[in-house]
Amino acid sequence: MQAAEGQQLFDPVSFGKDLMIGGVAAAISKTTVAPIERVKLLLQVQASSKQIRADQQYKGMIDCFIRIPREQGFVSFWRGNLANVIRYFPTQALNFAFKDKYKQIFMSGVDKDTQFMRWFISNLAAGGAAGATSLCVVYPLDFARTRLGADIGKGPSERQFRGLTDCIIKIARKDGITGLYQGFSVSVQGIIVYRASYFGCYDTIKGMLPNPKETPFILSFAIAQVVTVFSGILSYPFDTVRRRMMMQSGETERQYKGTIDCFIKIYGQEGIKAFFRGAFSNVLRGTGEEVLRGRKASSRSSGLWPLEGDGDKPLSHSSHLDSRSFSNSGRLPEDPRKLPKFKSEFRGVLVWQSAAPAQRRESAGWRLLLRSERTSELLAEVPSPRR
Repeated sequence: MQAAEGQQLFDPVSFGKDLMIGGVAAAISKTTVAPIERVKLLLQVQASSKQIRADQQYKGMIDCFIRIPREQGFVSFWRGNLANVIRYFPTQALNFAFKDKYKQIFMSGVDKDTQFMRWFISNLAAGGAAGATSLCVVYPLDFARTRLGADIGKGPSERQFRGLTDCIIKIARKDGITGLYQGFSVSVQGIIVYRASYFGCYDTIKGMLPNPKETPFILSFAIAQVVTVFSGILSYPFDTVRRRMMMQSGETERQYKGTIDCFIKIYGQEGIKAFFRGAFSNVLRGTGEEVLRGRKASSRSSGLWPLEGDGDKPLSHSSHLDSRSFSNSGRLPEDPRKLPKFKSEFRGVLVWQSAAPAQRRESAGWRLLLRSERTSELLAEVPSPRR
């Protein structure tokens, strides 16, 4: 009965609120950094664009920022941004729906400490599967974002597409639905490379610290940012190739026969630097979004918060989340009763009963669900003390 109750964690109302709050935050942040995103896209794909002649190509980020408003109008900085904003909602909903399911399929019973390599590979498989599932639905929006961002010209008569709907319809008519999925396979490869780099580097750096489980929030945030930038640059060539593949949809003459041919031709004709054009702009865009959105975790108003422990030490809040949501310097709210002791490592999920952050820290009720790290079995459910 306890297990059944513990598994009913999904609250559609709270999820809907979080999705809308996150969507508004994402819309604001993405719209704010949209000019940087468009500069990055143009630098990436200009060599494959039939609208940009070789003698008219942008020399770099600053040149691109200067010429876009002069040649296309200031508002053109936001061309394709609508598709980017819309994409957030199905992506988040699909990630929520499939993330835990794929983790259960690939990572059930795998111990990170004693089976790290198996855990690492399983994590890549789970992430790749979840990413591919989400991409199946949102890829046409990503495709349209790229094509609209690369579509230059001051007015409709000079541009290839009038807008989001026009772009999708025109490409679908010429190449069918498959035309909207050019570069899909290399996108999944890029996700796997990114995750491999991120988790490999993050766990390696955290493992070098004296006490990884007690890492201060600021230090964990700094490590995560450095690893995010490094992983983004390492996987950037895959992003360049996928966007180059997108550029040839709907065209009579195709520049690349496939993903491998695209890699070979870019390297042979443009050199290794071509894979990283716009990478610095991408770092600025990503950092700007993180700052504007306040690390997403800190803006959550309700939901589930994971915690870790080994049964002997006090249960502490995971360092990568917002420790300000907890009293007692990141510890759980005081409970006069002792938490149960377990021989094996466990992971807890703290379920708050209130949606307001201010109430949560002071008077909100909560339930703590403790599950075995290895088997996911519900070990105990600890309610908050009555006040």
